[in-house]
Amino acid sequence: MEEPRQWVRVIRQDEFLRTTLFKLAGPETLCSLDGSLRRYALPNVVTHDEAGALRRHTLWPKRDFAVLRLDAVAAKQVVQQLVADPDRAVDVEHIQVEKKGLLALGGYDGLDATWVGSSLPRAELDHLVDVGIIELKNMD
Repeated sequence: MEEPRQWVRVIRQDEFLRTTLFKLAGPETLCSLDGSLRRYALPNVVTHDEAGALRRHTLWPKRDFAVLRLDAVAAKQVVQQLVADPDRAVDVEHIQVEKKGLLALGGYDGLDATWVGSSLPRAELDHLVDVGIIELKNMD
């Protein structure tokens, strides 16, 4: 499992999800969603159990959990649904992305606690800061 390279404060959640999920999407990328997923039509579901580096983060009460293959088409479908959900922070408490076997992104508690790994290039992080989508947190 990859260690957090950078903790971030997400300022504009829709743009953050759109940018990071599209950038990380690929043939060796998985994404997990943890929460109340009934209203979501999830594409490319691989399993409803933990897989690889993707773990449940809500153990009680037990909530829905899905792992899906995150290619470009699936990323578009997932982002559209996440952005359209006015209760996203409650419905999808935790979002994780695994790329090439390493946890590349962890968004927890409705993105209140979010980190990115080295799979997202530093130049991309700097761009997200420059356009006001995120702020970098100290790695104390």
